[in-house]
Amino acid sequence: MRAVYATLALLAAMLLVLWLLLFSDAGTRRLITWAEGIAPVQFEYTSGSLFGQLRLARAELSLEAVDISLSGVTLSLEPGCLWVSEVCFDLAMERGRVAWQGGDWQHQDARLSGTARRDAISIARVELVQGELTLDTADEPGEEAFVPSELVLPLALEIDSLSAQRIDLNINAARMSLTDASLAGRWSGADVSLVQLSVSSPELGGLRASGTAQLADGWPLSLDGNIISDSAALEPIAGERDISFNAVGPIDDLHLAMSSPGELDAKATAQIDLTQPQLPYAAEWTLTWAEPMPLGNQVAALAATDLAVAGPVSGTVQGALLGEHRADFSATLQGEGYSGLAVSGRLQWLAPELQISDVYFRDSGTDSELLLSGVAYAEIPWRVEGELHSAGFALPVSLAPGRLNGRLQFTAAGDETVWSVQVADMALDGEVAALPAHLEGAAGVSSEGALLPGSLTAVVNGAALDAQITEDEVRIEASVDDLARWLPEGRGQLALSAEGGTKLTALKINGKATGLAYNDLKIGQADLRGEYDLPGAHFRVDLKAADIGTAERRFGVHLTTGGSVAAHQARVRLDGAVAGDLRLQGTFVEGQWRGTLAPAQLETAAGPWQLRDPVTLAYSAAEQEFSVSPNCWYHSHFEVCAEQLIVGERGDVALAMAGNIRALEAALPPGMRLRGQVHGRATARWQPGQAPQVEGLLSGENLQVVRRYGMGEQVRAHYEKIALHAKRQDSGELLLSGLVRRDGRDVVLLEGSLPSDQADAMQLGVKVDALNMTSFSPWFPQLSSLEGRLSGTAELAGPVTSPLVSADLSLVDGRVLMVTNPTELSDLALQLRLREGEGDIRGEAILGGGYVEFQGPLTVQPELTLQLAVTGGRHQVLMPPASELLVSETLEIGYAQRQLSISGEVMVHEAVLRHEQLPAGSVAISNDVVIVDAQGNALLTESPIAVNADVWVRVRDRFRVEGEAVQAVLGGDLKLVQTPTTPLQVFGTLNLLGGELRAYQQRLSIQRGTIAFSGPPENPELDIGAEREIRVDGVTVGARLTGTLDDAELEVYSNPVMSQSEAMSYLVRGRGLDAGAGADGTALALAVGADVVNRSGIVNELNRMPLISDVAFGTSGSEDDTAATVSGYIGSRIYVSYGVGIYEPINVFTARLYLQSRLWLEVVSRLESSVDLYYSFDIR
Repeated sequence: MRAVYATLALLAAMLLVLWLLLFSDAGTRRLITWAEGIAPVQFEYTSGSLFGQLRLARAELSLEAVDISLSGVTLSLEPGCLWVSEVCFDLAMERGRVAWQGGDWQHQDARLSGTARRDAISIARVELVQGELTLDTADEPGEEAFVPSELVLPLALEIDSLSAQRIDLNINAARMSLTDASLAGRWSGADVSLVQLSVSSPELGGLRASGTAQLADGWPLSLDGNIISDSAALEPIAGERDISFNAVGPIDDLHLAMSSPGELDAKATAQIDLTQPQLPYAAEWTLTWAEPMPLGNQVAALAATDLAVAGPVSGTVQGALLGEHRADFSATLQGEGYSGLAVSGRLQWLAPELQISDVYFRDSGTDSELLLSGVAYAEIPWRVEGELHSAGFALPVSLAPGRLNGRLQFTAAGDETVWSVQVADMALDGEVAALPAHLEGAAGVSSEGALLPGSLTAVVNGAALDAQITEDEVRIEASVDDLARWLPEGRGQLALSAEGGTKLTALKINGKATGLAYNDLKIGQADLRGEYDLPGAHFRVDLKAADIGTAERRFGVHLTTGGSVAAHQARVRLDGAVAGDLRLQGTFVEGQWRGTLAPAQLETAAGPWQLRDPVTLAYSAAEQEFSVSPNCWYHSHFEVCAEQLIVGERGDVALAMAGNIRALEAALPPGMRLRGQVHGRATARWQPGQAPQVEGLLSGENLQVVRRYGMGEQVRAHYEKIALHAKRQDSGELLLSGLVRRDGRDVVLLEGSLPSDQADAMQLGVKVDALNMTSFSPWFPQLSSLEGRLSGTAELAGPVTSPLVSADLSLVDGRVLMVTNPTELSDLALQLRLREGEGDIRGEAILGGGYVEFQGPLTVQPELTLQLAVTGGRHQVLMPPASELLVSETLEIGYAQRQLSISGEVMVHEAVLRHEQLPAGSVAISNDVVIVDAQGNALLTESPIAVNADVWVRVRDRFRVEGEAVQAVLGGDLKLVQTPTTPLQVFGTLNLLGGELRAYQQRLSIQRGTIAFSGPPENPELDIGAEREIRVDGVTVGARLTGTLDDAELEVYSNPVMSQSEAMSYLVRGRGLDAGAGADGTALALAVGADVVNRSGIVNELNRMPLISDVAFGTSGSEDDTAATVSGYIGSRIYVSYGVGIYEPINVFTARLYLQSRLWLEVVSRLESSVDLYYSFDIR
């Protein structure tokens, strides 16, 4: 028994020792000390026991290649799990770090729980608040390759859930953050199974993956997953895309494939060796899409251009992930005048240096070529150097039409606070807008605004620049010969010179402008002189502009201002349509500006306006607030007052006006007069964080508008009341209401609301009740008459920035008459229906006495489009001063994207064109023509709508052309063709069907003629013949015009055939060459006088009498028998001539009766009478 008791006692003692070691604080401390003695571990004990809750301030493990340190460790073991042969544990730590050569891992606030069994460790959950992984391989170029050996885990490791709120990656100074990471997997022996991996990145999106790996035989992997990219920064390449990927193969030859189908289809393949220290790789990628991708959506600087990238774009990348990278790429750009701008090149990156090697831009359509090369250093301080070289490159069309060649070098450098950019060794030549261009020299600027030393000269598009910059001084001369070349709506000449310090703290400026104009505003001349000196705290500006205004009103301005920042003054003197003197005194002290506007009077055509009291103005830089003291401008019939005016973060504005609107007539076009009482008031108040309060009222009563046209004609409109009211509600909506009252009725009613947020929906409705269109006549000076009654409703709904338009409007009894054309449009009935921006329009009218109908779909949003079918018949169209046409038409007229399309047929039934007085506009002006005044200043510039035309013009055989030199009838068919990129082309033939042509002071009968068009309308093919018959001599002579209009040939012919001089004599004089009348001065003078008489209106009227033709005055006979004659035909067979002798008093009467063309009976009565029978024949 003693042995038994001894054994039991020994067992109890061992259990007691085990309990003391595992469950007591002292025992646990002894175990920790024992462990530190046999293993490379260090512990700093805090409290607790192993099978309880053990707290360690620090735990460290040092191995040959890795160091592990933990702090704030709490370990809990569950004793109850021992009964089932398991160890259940919970581990928490405040901080942890694992370090190895070239990197480390750190984390905060980690917790994990799990169980350990004989053959497996199961981790139920791992929670990590924040971790950071750092890799730095820059100092390890000679590290040996990693040889993957078999890794067999003796126990199976299972992780059900690992989650991390945030993991920061710092790889070779490149930073990235991962969020919401989670992992589940299993490792048993050499087999690793990744059940699920999920991680997100704010920059790239989310990644999901699963797969397997075998940690033996080269560690083959098989991984599949996808990346959900929702980064706006990567649009459109990867923003909001689903990218699937696959990785297969051993880690020393791992193959990856990625694809992302969609409108933009992306594919990439890569091969990487994970065993080498620098991780060498090679990859290929391709992006494909159908339509060109506008670059303006991605690059703000290109938003105004139509430059786009055409798919596909491809490239290759190779190098080492932790070392050098080399990339080759190719792409094609379209737009800006380039049919296909091919871009290709190579980039090479080895931190911190980026090499840009031979990036080529080539476009065969414009024969353009540009080479870019350079280098960038991505470190502090940073630096970029590069060079551009081109043998010839077409400029983008949005910049200017032209072409440059040459080279330039550029550099940019800086750090976190300062930078500088400089262009050096620039030498560019070519042409811009058809003018020579030259740029040469060097220039630069720093972040402080200082100009860098250099010399720059440039001549571009009629503008010249010369800048000379030294270390301390800058001199600049600039001029623009024609502002219209830079600003299409403008014109004029500019010249500017400046000199001062390179830091631009002191500068003197002189400028001059002549013939300036923008749209309708013109400035005859302007002179500018100014200087400022920031160190000296003073400035001075003198600006004088004369002859400012429009065609109706002109005035001049002279502005002078100067002083210092602390105390300054300004004066504005006006003369002309508005005349007066405005004076302002100002001070600026401690961020507060105060100014005083002196009392003033402005003279206008409608009478003087007076500011009777001084006005105080103030601005606070700290509060960002501007205020004006209460003031009023008075007119004898009107007053405008600012009762309160404070604008800034807070505001209080109250404006009022009242009186007779005739005071504003000076601002109206000439010939327009306004009468009636008007009053209005507007208030607005706002505070930070509060909705603004806004209310406004404008009302006019007994308003009368009169427009005078001259010659006693005028149009008058009367409105009993016009009112508009607006008020902001507590909800933020702005309520609107208004009315127009006429003839005792509210003909227009306005009701609606505007939201406080532009993205919210608005609701605005207008109701029109038989509104007489005569009310609008005074506002359209080009119309002499506008009549009709308009009724219906219109509505705007939807977002304020893009509202939807709905309307149902009708016009009846319409009548329109232009001032410049008497053709009347009457009985106009029009209907317009729109639903949310789409609808149709239809109407009918009487135009020039003939009907016209039109109808078709109409869209007003997002842009105006129209498609009309127009039919009409027998319109009497008048073309002042004296021409008219009778036409019918069947046309299709469309408008979309600023392009007008016309197709169909126009029938000209009959017409009279009296060409001596062609109406203005009868010949269209080419789009590239600029009308100038006597000094060469442009008077009219157009931005025409593109035209696409395909119209048949069928001219019936009753088109008469009447003039002093021609009386003709035309007929034929013409086809008019025009596209937006080609000028008007005309195809077809006009036939001359008869008439008379005045040539060589004779009346020639048009026998035949054609005018054939085969393209340009200004150069048709001509084949026209006109002749006269001298029956006395049995001679027919004429002129034939052949060839093109630009290269026409005139040929004189005769029957019978005779010499050119003889034929010309018959054509011009009506008889052949003779010695009589040609040799005697008196007879010659008589012949010339006869020619003048033959061109007179009397002879023309005689020839228009029935049965009378070819009446002419002339001479006949020779030497002493010369006589002055008058002759003509009665009918077509009787010729009569009567002559009076010049030298002898002998009168001769001759009459012929043509029996046939070659047989006639002639009776001559003079001193002796005779009767003869003649027959003529040709001798060959």
